[in-house]
Amino acid sequence: MSANNSLTPERLRGMLGVLGFVLAFDVIGIIVAWPIYANPFFLVTAVGAIAAATTIAWFFVRVPWSRFTAMLVAVGTYVVLALPLTSPTSFSSLADAGRGWIGSISGIVLSWKQLVTIDLPVGTYQSLLVPAFLTFYVMNLLALTVAWRAPRFVWFPVVPMLLTPVFGIAFGYSEVSRQIVIGSLTLPIALGTLGGIATLALSVTFLAWGIRMNRRTSIAKTALGQSGRDEPGQSFESTSALPGTLRTARGRAQRIRRLSMAIGVFAVTGLLVGGIVTVVGVPGSRDVLRSAVDPDVAIRQEISPLSSYRMFFTDTQLLTSPMFTVDSESEAPPNVRLAVLPYFNGEIFTVMPADGGSDIAASFAKVAADLPSPSGSGDFYTSTITIQNPNATGEQPIWLPVVGAAKSFTFEGDNARELTDAFFANRITGAAVVVDASGNGANILTQGSRYKVSTYADSGLVEADALNNPGAGTIDSRFIPEKLVEWCSSQTGAGATCYEGMSGAEFASLVAHLRARGYLSHELLEPQAPDGATTWTTTLASQGYAFAPSLAGHSTRHIDDLFAKLLDRQNAVGVDQPDSNLVAAVGDDEQFAAATALLANHVGFPTRVVVGYRLSDPPAESGAYTIPACDAGECRGENLAAWVEIQGTDGKWASLDVTPQFVNPISPLSQGRQDPKNETQVVDQNATVIPPSQANPSSADGNSENQSSGVSLTWLWDLLRAIFLTLLIIAAILSPFALIIGAKLRRRHRRRNVPDPTRAVVGAWDELVDELVDVGYAMPGKQTRIQLASAYSVPAIDELASLTDEAVFGPNEPRDAAVIESWEIVERERVLRRAELTMWERVRLELSVRSFLRYLTPQSQFSFREAASSLTGAVANVETGRITGFLRFLGREAVSLSRQGAHWVATQFRTRVRRKQTKQD
Repeated sequence: MSANNSLTPERLRGMLGVLGFVLAFDVIGIIVAWPIYANPFFLVTAVGAIAAATTIAWFFVRVPWSRFTAMLVAVGTYVVLALPLTSPTSFSSLADAGRGWIGSISGIVLSWKQLVTIDLPVGTYQSLLVPAFLTFYVMNLLALTVAWRAPRFVWFPVVPMLLTPVFGIAFGYSEVSRQIVIGSLTLPIALGTLGGIATLALSVTFLAWGIRMNRRTSIAKTALGQSGRDEPGQSFESTSALPGTLRTARGRAQRIRRLSMAIGVFAVTGLLVGGIVTVVGVPGSRDVLRSAVDPDVAIRQEISPLSSYRMFFTDTQLLTSPMFTVDSESEAPPNVRLAVLPYFNGEIFTVMPADGGSDIAASFAKVAADLPSPSGSGDFYTSTITIQNPNATGEQPIWLPVVGAAKSFTFEGDNARELTDAFFANRITGAAVVVDASGNGANILTQGSRYKVSTYADSGLVEADALNNPGAGTIDSRFIPEKLVEWCSSQTGAGATCYEGMSGAEFASLVAHLRARGYLSHELLEPQAPDGATTWTTTLASQGYAFAPSLAGHSTRHIDDLFAKLLDRQNAVGVDQPDSNLVAAVGDDEQFAAATALLANHVGFPTRVVVGYRLSDPPAESGAYTIPACDAGECRGENLAAWVEIQGTDGKWASLDVTPQFVNPISPLSQGRQDPKNETQVVDQNATVIPPSQANPSSADGNSENQSSGVSLTWLWDLLRAIFLTLLIIAAILSPFALIIGAKLRRRHRRRNVPDPTRAVVGAWDELVDELVDVGYAMPGKQTRIQLASAYSVPAIDELASLTDEAVFGPNEPRDAAVIESWEIVERERVLRRAELTMWERVRLELSVRSFLRYLTPQSQFSFREAASSLTGAVANVETGRITGFLRFLGREAVSLSRQGAHWVATQFRTRVRRKQTKQD
C-alpha cells in the first residue's frame, strides 16, 4: 500500500464517508460497552482513543511515513496518553502516578483477565480502562489507515470495527437484560441484541456503500479514458457530456427495488429468528468471558459451612476463642454473614449448584463499584472487622465475615493489596470470599487482617408476616423427605397449620412450633471437659440443660428421620397436644435450618440457609432459644448460628431463627398405649378394605388419581410445538438458498416479460450467458457477442448472438417472433444442459451466484448504462438525478402512506359508528 498524497474531491468525500461509518461503529461499541464501566470517564477514554487514532491515520496518509515510523508514533502515543486516559485516580501523588503508568502499560496483557474476574460495573478501578482504550485505539487506527491509504480496500474497516461492539458483549454481564430503559422509555429488547442488529445493519450498509463507491470510481476512470478526458483533477461527476453515466428514473426505481428487497430479506430473517426465539424462549443468561473465570473451583472444594457447623461447638478451643471482632459505628448491626447456601443436593446445602452449573445466585466476582442497596436507601454506616483466628470460617478460611447488607469493602494493613486482589463478592446473597491464585485463602487471611465494611442501614429484610407465598420453591422436589410432607399435612391442632401456599405469617408460626418440638444438642456423646476446659454443655448447664445425643448431618434421609420422630410422638399422644408434650426431634441449627428450608420449599417459598453470627439478640419469643449474640462485637465459636431466609412474591426476604429449645425435655412414648399382651382378633363382618391410596388422602398416588380426570392433550401440544420448531429451523436454514433461486426466477421473468422487444432479446442473450457462467464458463470480458459465442463454443449461442446483434443494431425493431425464438433457444439450452448433469450438479447450478458477480465489473456496468441510455434516450440531470430524486421519491411515498393511513382510520371510525347506531336501533 503506497500512500497517495493528492486529495481529489472524490477521494476526500470517500475518506469522510469511511470516517462516518467508522464513527458509527464506535458509537455502537460505546453504547454496548457502557454497562461494563457505567462511569462518565469511560466516554473520555473512548473519545480520546478515537481522536488519537484518527489523527495518526490522517498524518499517515498526508505525510510520507514508513510503516516502521508509523508504528513508533502509534506506540509512543499510547505510552503518553495511557496514563491520563485510563487511570484518572493516579494523580494524587508522584508515586501513584508511577504505579498508574506501570499499570497502564502492564494492563496491555494483564487487565483483560482482571476485567473478566471483577464484578460489574468497574468504573475507573485500577487500570481496567486499558482494554477499552486499546480496543477503540487499535481498531480505529487499523480501519482508517488501511481504508484511507488504499481505497480499493474500502471493505476492510468492517473487520476491525466489528470488535468494538463485540468487546462490550464479550466482557459484559452474563445475565441477559430483557429490556432497555431510557428515562421514561422502556424498550423490550436486550442491549446486546439491539447492538448486534445495529452492527449487522451498519456492516451491510457500509459494504454496499463501499462497493458502490469503488464501482463508481472505476466507471469514472473508464468513462474518462473512453472520452479522452484524462486531465488531472477532472471527475466523472463533472463530465456532463457523457449521457451514459447519468442516472435515469428507471435506475432510481431499480435501486429502490433492491433496497426494498434487502429490507424484506432482513424482515423475513427477523421473523424466522423471532419465531424460533418465541418457541424456544430466551435464556436469562449467556456464555461470556467472565462466565468461565471465577472462584467456583475453590468454593466447590470447600466443605459446606453447614456441614462443619458442629466443629465450632465440639472443639473447645474454637468454642471459646475469639474468631474476629467487629467495631461498628452503629450500636447494633444486625448480623455477620459467612456463607449463604441456596442449593441442596440431597446430602448437603451448598453455595454452588450441585449439577456443576452456575447462575446469578452462585456468582462470585470482583467488586470495583458499590454493591446495590437491597432496599434502595443510600444511608450506610462503617464497621471495622479484625480477624483474630484465620480458621473462623473453617479449616480453609475463604469465607469473609460481612456485616449486614454490605455496600463496599476497604482492606487495610500489610496484606491489603493481596486481600484486594483475592476478594470476590456475591451481589445477590451478600456473601464474600478471599481466594488467591493457588485457590485458597490460607496464605492471605491471617491473624490481624483488617478491613472496613460500609453497610447499608436498611438491610432489606422484612418480617415474615409481610410476605405472600410465591407458590414455587427453588429446591428439587425429589429431595423433599416423605415424612416432612406427611407431617405438614397432619398439622391441624394446637395452633399449628401447614399447607402449600400458606402465608408468611402462618409459616413463621409453623417454624415456632417446629422449634418448640425439637431439643438442642450439638453432639452424639456428652462432651468431657479436658483439664476443666469449657464445653457447650457447661455453658448451658446454668440454664437447666440436660444432655441428649444427636447425630450430625442434614441429608434428606436425616431430615426424614427427624420428621418421623415428630410424627411418631404426635400419633402417640395426639396432634392437638401442646408443644411441650410433642418434643421428639433432637439436633441443632444444622438439622433444624435444613428442615425449615426444605419445609419452606415444600409450601412454596424460595429459601436459603445462612451461616453467620448475630451481633445483637433478636426479639425474645415465648419459649424460644437462640444462639447468643457476639459479646461487645467479639465473636467466638459459641456464637456461630444458622438461620433461614424465605422470599415473598415481591422479591423481599425475611429471616427466621431455627434453633430448637431445651427447656422442655424429650417426651417418652406413653406406656399406657402399648398393645395388649393377650391379643384378641376382632373382625367386623361389614368391614371394607380401603386401598392405600384412599386410606391416606395425603398420598401422592391418591392425589394423582383425583387430579387425572379427563384426557390430557399435553402430548399433542408438545408434538405440535416440536413440529413447528423443526419447520422454523428448516426454513431458517433453507432461506438463503430459496433467496438465490427466487432471485434467478425473478431475473428471468423480468427479462422475458419486458415490454420492449429489443430488451427482451437482449435479456435472452444475458440469460443464456448467465446460465453458462453458472455452469463454469469464464466470465465475459470486453468481447463482442460473436467473439464470446466463439469462445464458449456452444452451438446454440452462435444463433442467439446473431439474433441479438440484429435486434440491437438492425434498422427495424425486432418482431415478436424474434423474441419467442430467442427465448426458445435459451430454454432448449437449459434443458439440454441439465440433461447432461447429475442431480447434485443440477442443485449446484441452481445455487450458483457467479452470474450475479459478473455485473459488478466496472467496465460492464459502464457499457450497460451507456447502452441503456442510448436505447431509451432518457437523460437525467446530474444535480437532481441522485439525491434530490431519491428524496422526492421518499416524500411522495411518505405522503401516500399518510393518506392511506388517514383513510384507514377514518373508515374504521365510520364503521364503528355505524355498528353502534345499528345496535342502538
